[in-house]
Amino acid sequence: AGRLLDETGAKKMSVGGARVFAGHANIIINAGAATSGDIRALADLLAEKVYRKFRVRLQPEVVHLGEF
Repeated sequence: AGRLLDETGAKKMSVGGARVFAGHANIIINAGAATSGDIRALADLLAEKVYRKFRVRLQPEVVHLGEF
């Protein structure tokens, strides 16, 4: 997943206070004031970019609780 994300330019992406870690494209970090919605939106955006480019659906490793 990290390689596929890297090839979509993920390391330059952010949503609100959430951004992709420069050292590994498969890690989302809080750049200061990220909300859970920012993190979820970025994860969804990244998954969509990978799907559009490679037709591969990424599966999240985390369990999301609550509504977003």
